[in-house]
Amino acid sequence: MSLKKILMGMLAGGMLLTPLFSGAEAPEGITFAETVSVIPALEGTFDAAENLVIMGTDADGEVLYSSFDESVAVVSEDGLVTAAGYGTTTIVAASALDDTISTSMDIIVFPLYGTFSGTKYIEAMDCDISIDITLYEDGTFAYYRGPMYIAMAGDGESEALEDEGTWEMSGLEITFTSETLGEYTMTFEADDDMGSLTGKLPTGGAATEMELVKEIEEETEAETEMGTEADAGADETTVAAAGENSEQNTGAETAESAGMGTEESSVTEENMGTEA
Repeated sequence: MSLKKILMGMLAGGMLLTPLFSGAEAPEGITFAETVSVIPALEGTFDAAENLVIMGTDADGEVLYSSFDESVAVVSEDGLVTAAGYGTTTIVAASALDDTISTSMDIIVFPLYGTFSGTKYIEAMDCDISIDITLYEDGTFAYYRGPMYIAMAGDGESEALEDEGTWEMSGLEITFTSETLGEYTMTFEADDDMGSLTGKLPTGGAATEMELVKEIEEETEAETEMGTEADAGADETTVAAAGENSEQNTGAETAESAGMGTEESSVTEENMGTEA
């Protein structure tokens, strides 16, 4: 019997050919380079395969991926994670030859683009400091610190401070860089309905430990009902307008027909007079 027929028979019988003929072996270990990553928008993606490190010189690289919560994110056979809803899930990668050799990482889906805001009372200056940081999708940011009304010796008003620059995220750390305020780092955290940035922020003077918060904006039930009522009202208005236009057109057609009838009667009478 030829080798081809043997192979075809083993394939038909469902026998695993790879370990017998390719000498494939499970890796010594696998791990994710980063144990957590943030996807900043729904339908955004993260390549878990590029983040995976496989150990072992002769190790087979085939890996099986899975997601604990597919309502938050799904993962393809190739390790591409796609955001499906806000929240946190765990992505697991395991060797296809030995599923006891595995690793995991957390994926957080949160609408990161937008404004994080916070206010803190500074006892030493007896004043509030309010700061907004807006993150943009193109990797730039805007910084705004509101005016400060300092109540102490030589008290007075400190004018508002504005700045802009670039930001970069690694894991949960966001590094901000600008010409005016320099470089500083904040840590991102998220729960079910809000996210926060914490760290020492420059204020134009001494750096101050602050927390800036951004809530996930969701349409409330009342807003949904209002929107539905508004749509219904708009539809009714459209129907009414269509009815009015139809009536006007009908009236115009009736008047035009009456006019034509009058003209025809006049012409008939004139013709009859002429014939007489």
